[in-house]
Amino acid sequence: MKKYQYKIIVICIIIILVLIIKHLGFEDYFSFNNIKRNINTFQSIVKENHMFSVLTYIVLYIIITSFSIPVATYLTIGGGFLFGTIQTALYVNIGATI
Repeated sequence: MKKYQYKIIVICIIIILVLIIKHLGFEDYFSFNNIKRNINTFQSIVKENHMFSVLTYIVLYIIITSFSIPVATYLTIGGGFLFGTIQTALYVNIGATI
C-alpha cells in the first residue's frame, strides 16, 4: 500500500508544479520564441562565465534526466545555440550518463 501512496504523492506534486507554472506564466520564459529573442544576451553571458555556464548546464541536465522531466530535448537544442554542436554533444553525454 505504501508503494502506491508514494506514487500518488509524486503525481500530485508534479500536477501541482505544472499548475503553478501555468498559473504564474513561467512557460513563456522557456519558449523557443523567447530564446530566439534573447540569444545574443545568453551567448554573451556564456562567454563571460564559460566554466560556470558549462557546469550549470551539466548539473541541470543531470537533474532533468534523473527525474525524467520531458524538457531534455529543449535543453539540448538550447545548449546547441549557446555552446555549439560539438561541445553540447559532449556536455549532454556527460550529463546524461552521470
